[in-house]
Amino acid sequence: MKTQPPSNPIKPKPVQRIRQTALIIAGVLVIFFATFNLLFDLGVISQEDLDTLRVRILYTATPPVVVQYRPGANETTMGETPQLIDIIPTNTPQPTPVLITTEDSGFLPLQIEQLEIEQSQQENTNNETPLVVPIELIIPSINLDAPIIQAEQDEIITDGVTYAQWQAPNEFAGGWHRDSAGLGQIGNTVINGHHNINGEVFKDLDKLTEGDRISVYGEDGNRYSFLVTNVMILEERDAPLEQRLENARWILPSDDERLTLITCWPYYSNTHRLVIVAKPLETDSFKHAQLGD
Repeated sequence: MKTQPPSNPIKPKPVQRIRQTALIIAGVLVIFFATFNLLFDLGVISQEDLDTLRVRILYTATPPVVVQYRPGANETTMGETPQLIDIIPTNTPQPTPVLITTEDSGFLPLQIEQLEIEQSQQENTNNETPLVVPIELIIPSINLDAPIIQAEQDEIITDGVTYAQWQAPNEFAGGWHRDSAGLGQIGNTVINGHHNINGEVFKDLDKLTEGDRISVYGEDGNRYSFLVTNVMILEERDAPLEQRLENARWILPSDDERLTLITCWPYYSNTHRLVIVAKPLETDSFKHAQLGD
């Protein structure tokens, strides 16, 4: 006599299904990385491709902080707003809501009150390694090769409180914020530049996309490579004070190593700020001829 199968077969429990799914995903990832490492060993893919893949997977796997930007009816955006990485270090002092205004035309940098801390605090954060000053910026995707000089800073004293405002160079050059991090150090390396006057060094910066590579050469002769992770257009000129102070957080020190590029947007105006954030890839230890040599 044949045995009939049970009418209600036993179904795997939810925990078992989750565990089985996790094991399958882990197995696929292991096979995926093993395949790429094999291709690298055989010379099919380059070290650059392998590093880029690893960085993209790393920052995709880490849940970012999402900042939503809702444009007005007459505003233009660059596709979907990307998810943003956490940009504020632990225990960063918060600025007092005081706005500095200026009537100068062209590029008006992000504005923020100078925090009432010793000016050497940022330098002391990185005193274990020598300060490497950036001297040249190269972005192949937009055919940019430009020198980097130190940005000038205007100081305004109001009611005994000192405020700082960074100005972009009045020439074809990026401006490094001297109070930001040097290359190869933990912290935020900030570089600004004009987009429609005085050389227009950052004219095409809005064409960058996530995954583009940026190279910055330091005074030590080494090349520091970065991968773009965030492209943001932030309302600035006509925005309320709270939003302008929120925008200015992008130039504050960070507890991770990053590169931040800042300019105005769009090309025919300066109503918004274009902020590019990039994460480090690797450092090439070779000497590089400086511009003009």
